[in-house]
Amino acid sequence: MSLLNAAERFASMDRSQIVLDAKRCLHSQDQYSECAACFSICPVNAITVGKPPSLNSEACQSCLACLPACPVGAYRADDDVADLLNCAAHIEDQTVELVCGLHPKPATGVDPESIGIRIAGCLAGLGTGAYSTLSTLGIERLLSRTDACSECKWHSLSPEIYRQTERANRFLSAWGKVDVVSYIDEIESPVERVLWSAKNPPMSRRDLFRLMARQGQVAVARAMENGVTTSERKPGRDRLRLLSTANHLSEASASVDLQEFCFATLSISDSCTACGACGKACPTQALKFEKNEEEMTFS
Repeated sequence: MSLLNAAERFASMDRSQIVLDAKRCLHSQDQYSECAACFSICPVNAITVGKPPSLNSEACQSCLACLPACPVGAYRADDDVADLLNCAAHIEDQTVELVCGLHPKPATGVDPESIGIRIAGCLAGLGTGAYSTLSTLGIERLLSRTDACSECKWHSLSPEIYRQTERANRFLSAWGKVDVVSYIDEIESPVERVLWSAKNPPMSRRDLFRLMARQGQVAVARAMENGVTTSERKPGRDRLRLLSTANHLSEASASVDLQEFCFATLSISDSCTACGACGKACPTQALKFEKNEEEMTFS
């Protein structure tokens, strides 16, 4: 095969196709796990209940909702979040409307001065962490278009979109960012406005100079996305994006209850026998057991 043919084949590959790494699934790590995040969210029943579950690739329609839903990142595919972060570097002081790949009227919106950005899958595939990350890069208002959800074949995912936007607002409110994210169920008088593809934003001469002036934010975006799609035993991509957002905003004063976002605070009980089972069982290596034989201590 020539290099040209290989390049064409590689370019034609659909990297949004979802792959399940069953070894990373919580059910593979813990036989008593009751996690049902993926098969309870799939709108086309492409995920079969099991320990671990199985994915029917032919039935899957790549809505991508399982990507942020999985707490340990067992599902892998290219989502549009990295591309959205790249788009954010082109935008200043404008409202952004996020439109899914199946929306029938993506070229119209609520404000002629806003920018519509269309992603490939469902908005439920973005996750709370994606909204939070976008808000840290200067986008002051994000609107998720849910006005066509009722007629969509993925309509069962609309409650998940609402949940993600509300959670993002609660998370960001700890840093004084109030009502940054919202959803639009209905547009009374739609108007034409600019529409971008997340994977191919326009690049005018003005955009080029603007992008050069915002290289710092571009670097931040890349750093915040770094490691999200890793194959190592780590938390899922949505958790990693929330952590990146919190680290980026850490200089600002914040008061947020992390337990609301499924972050845990652990302490060692006096009855601990130092068997080390917790470190071996943890599917994301958040717990590590270390023993100091000389000092007869463990941590």
